[in-house]
Amino acid sequence: MRPRSLILGRGRWGTNIARTLDSMNEHWFMAGSERNEPAEDWTAVFIATPATTHFALVAEFLPKRIPIFCEK
Repeated sequence: MRPRSLILGRGRWGTNIARTLDSMNEHWFMAGSERNEPAEDWTAVFIATPATTHFALVAEFLPKRIPIFCEK
């Protein structure tokens, strides 16, 4: 089954979010800055990257009306 949620950030918070999604039987994909997937492919996005990257990432997904969780 194709992942539905995208987790951006592979650090401590990205790992915590992945563990929570696992406990909910949610299919997810974790990526760093090298991701190549189109923004439209996701039903939810979890941003757990450094704070300086948050604005650009939220600005990418917000116009697509994809629910966003931005850590910090």
